Amino acid sequence: MLDGFDEICPSYESTVIHLLQALKETPVQQLWVTTRPHLRETLEEYLQQHSYTLEPFSKGNQVVFLTKFWHQKLNLQGTNQQQLEMYATAIIEKLEQSINDRDKEFTGVLLQTRLLAEAFDQSDLSEHNLPDKFDLLDLYKRFTERKYDIYFEEKMKIPMNNVPAEEQRECVSKHLQRYTNI
Repeated sequence: MLDGFDEICPSYESTVIHLLQALKETPVQQLWVTTRPHLRETLEEYLQQHSYTLEPFSKGNQVVFLTKFWHQKLNLQGTNQQQLEMYATAIIEKLEQSINDRDKEFTGVLLQTRLLAEAFDQSDLSEHNLPDKFDLLDLYKRFTERKYDIYFEEKMKIPMNNVPAEEQRECVSKHLQRYTNI
């Protein structure tokens, strides 16, 4: 399996294609190559093989995934399934509207649906707690902040329900942001 053909340096692209062609001539039973759609036709032409594409997650798939994720992650035994589904639907719809994602290029990708799940995994699953409008920068900031919380609470064993811990987390967060903006 060659994962991420599209991430290969363009000057090595033909070398890798020749390698793949050579592998086809060996007793290898299956050869899997993943890439982004813009290189699909190139690979089909050089390898003389039809490709498969993954279908984007439908809105229904996204709602099912989000509700299952929250049930497992937050241990929500007493939560109403319908309430969770309404919350998931509201998040997806607001994000689709905010970033104009009618073709599901963002929300249809499982990894990004998981990002959404983690960014909004809170104990109060109410539509009223959602921002009126999302942008991708805010979504990624929210996701990153959630990862900071997990790091402090689970890895460093620092409870985040006191002022000194929150100040320490904020200080580390600002330092990391300053460091990554260089």
